[in-house]
Amino acid sequence: MAWLYFGAVAVLIAVGYFFGRARAVAVGRKQPLHSRPYYYGAFVAIWIFAPMMLVYAIGIPVAHHIADTQAVMAYDPALIGNDFAKSAALRGRRAAPSSH
Repeated sequence: MAWLYFGAVAVLIAVGYFFGRARAVAVGRKQPLHSRPYYYGAFVAIWIFAPMMLVYAIGIPVAHHIADTQAVMAYDPALIGNDFAKSAALRGRRAAPSSH
């Protein structure tokens, strides 16, 4: 599933780069630019990349915690108090290959 996220991020970065560069070229026709147009495109790409990586870095642990909590709740309620049985059940969930 991460490949889908990173693929979407790559597309957003590419689109942002080209839009930032195109806007700089358009402004450059009316007044002199401080930097070259591809620097403006790179600036936009970085401002897309940084928040998306922050969302990914925070979202993965949160998603794993939610999935672990839901997996434990799907089993016997007696697992909640027994850490050994809970970790064994979660280990089985984590080891199972995904079908996606």
